[in-house]
Amino acid sequence: RRRGRSLPFVDGGRLTTHVEREALTRCLHRLGPTLDRLHIQLHMETDWPPTTWAQWLSTVADDRVRVCYDTGDRASLGFHVAEDVALLAPHLGSVHIKDRLLGGPTVPLGTGDTPLSDGLRRLADTGYRGTYILQAAPMPGVPPLDAALRHLAYLQRVAPEAAKCVEP
Repeated sequence: RRRGRSLPFVDGGRLTTHVEREALTRCLHRLGPTLDRLHIQLHMETDWPPTTWAQWLSTVADDRVRVCYDTGDRASLGFHVAEDVALLAPHLGSVHIKDRLLGGPTVPLGTGDTPLSDGLRRLADTGYRGTYILQAAPMPGVPPLDAALRHLAYLQRVAPEAAKCVEP
């Protein structure tokens, strides 16, 4: 099994032009033999619209290049998680479970604008069985372990299929 390594092309590392995307494509093709030798997949996170992302991945046509899907970051940008998942499902490599405000910061699960229940249910419907990473915000005044357990309990309520992949 290949290990996934995230490449965040968001915020200050955004790829905004066609020229930048083409340069990345060429670079990824040159990395192919090294990725094979090390048994690594690259999981990309971007702020591209889902159709652009899916089209680019089809152009790259390399199973070693996958999607690192961050539920909160996508929702913060105004994308619809369930629609994204439907388009990007064949390319998923890992999922970050996060809640954010629209155009705002990461917040504790269930307090932001990320439709986690719908998005993670759609994810389960696709048959995704990859890695989930819980990236929940701290809860002010709550010890980190207690906050993690509260986040896990929330996840078990709204997305039991995803919660099964998280060990307390």
